[in-house]
Amino acid sequence: MLVLKRKKNTVVVTDSGVRLEVVQVAQNQIFLAVRWNGGQMSLWMSLMEEITIDGHVSVQVVGLEPGACKLGINAPRSISVMREELLENPDAALAGTIWVGR
Repeated sequence: MLVLKRKKNTVVVTDSGVRLEVVQVAQNQIFLAVRWNGGQMSLWMSLMEEITIDGHVSVQVVGLEPGACKLGINAPRSISVMREELLENPDAALAGTIWVGR
């Protein structure tokens, strides 16, 4: 599981076409906008709640703190998962990224 700390209006993308935007972080849940090839949805998610997108990428809220959340993302090894700002600046540091098992 890849764990990424995200603030409001930040995005996680995959090279398979999945886009996850943290729209809002509330005290005990987040509002997530999800797009993938062939679909889109927006939903509120609580701590430890998990969804599967397009049958191969799962996202779980593994942490909540004031103004930020931690998303746990599972995807096949063949799919790259990254913070959107790394696409804009590939030399950016990987601060806030933690790999847990695999």
